[in-house]
Parts: sequence; C-alpha cells; structure tokens
Amino acid sequence: MEEILASIKRIIAEENDGPRRAAIDEDQPDDPADDAEPAAAGPGIPASSLVSDAAAEASRQALSSLSGLVVRDAAPGDNTLEGLVRDLLRPMLREWLDAHLPAIVEALVGREISRLSDRN
Repeated sequence: MEEILASIKRIIAEENDGPRRAAIDEDQPDDPADDAEPAAAGPGIPASSLVSDAAAEASRQALSSLSGLVVRDAAPGDNTLEGLVRDLLRPMLREWLDAHLPAIVEALVGREISRLSDRN
C-alpha cells in the first residue's frame, strides 16, 4: 500500500515539477516514501485499474449492506413513536404556519425589495 502511495506521489510530483518544486525540496528534508520503488501491477490488477477486483467487490458489498441500513418511512398505520409524534405535530405545525408564514414571507420579500431598490 505504501509503495502505491509513493508511486502516486511521484507521478503527481513529476506533473508539477518545476522551479517551485525545487524550492520546496531545499527547505524540507527528504521523504523516505519518495525513495520507494514504484509498485508493479500484480496479477489480477490491470495497469489502468486503481484497485484490484477483490477490493472493488468488497467495497461494493460493504456499500450495499450500508444502503440496506437506510431508515425508510414508516408504512401508513404503523404504530411507531415517530409516526405518532408526526401525526400529532402535523396539525400544530399547520396551525403555526397558517398564523406566521404570511408575515415571515412579507417581511423577507419587503427586505429583498428594499435591498434591490437601494442598489439602483
């Protein structure tokens, strides 16, 4: 793994090589990772692939198991605490929005209009 990282660092350094790179090298001590030999592509790893097939498959399986843990909305009629709270809060939220939303929108629109008219 360290050999692969060293190889990637070397490639990036070669792409960015120039007078700026030389100035940085003079100020800082040598990194032992830069001296490592580049890793040769092993069996089962195509030259253009960044990870092996086994690593890609393991990642795919881990992500699919993680996606199975995503919380889904409760089905209608589900008697969970979350569903009960949602059902109880909905009318209260509707009442609050009916009472306060028009004033909030009016104030925000008025501020935006005055801000735009002050620019011109």
